[in-house]
Amino acid sequence: MLLSAPLGSRPLIDGSAGTRRTVLSDNSIPTAHRIPAGYTAAPMTWSDEGNNERVATRVWNRPAGGTATPRTFLRLTAGILTTYFTFAGPAGPGGPGGPQVGTTSIRGSAAKIYESKAVDQIVTTVRWTRSNGQELTLESFGTPQAHLSTVTLQAVTESVF
Repeated sequence: MLLSAPLGSRPLIDGSAGTRRTVLSDNSIPTAHRIPAGYTAAPMTWSDEGNNERVATRVWNRPAGGTATPRTFLRLTAGILTTYFTFAGPAGPGGPGGPQVGTTSIRGSAAKIYESKAVDQIVTTVRWTRSNGQELTLESFGTPQAHLSTVTLQAVTESVF
């Protein structure tokens, strides 16, 4: 959407539904500051519709390097400030993240690490809640041949602020 002037303190109203929409600036949503070499950032996206979709998402892609290295990516999902999304359901068995494989501490907050493995995909997820109540999840998507280690993912997670 292209605006003729900045919104300032004016509300953004959805023309089709007449509902007020959340306005975010890029610096109002946490980001990872230490991304592994070869990953490039995609534009931030967000949704403020529904109870389980009040989130902002950042993605970093690592393009395939020939036929031997498939595309891998990182995805950071953060609850939008003022609405504080709650992740729907557990990330463990039966949930989207696979079984819990460990725990860690992210800037003083307890975090859980989950991993889901399939023949052609490995997804490692770190979930934590910041001291202000905002929930975050950082996921690494790859293959058995090309994926980030849990140690590397934890280092990326430590750089989120």
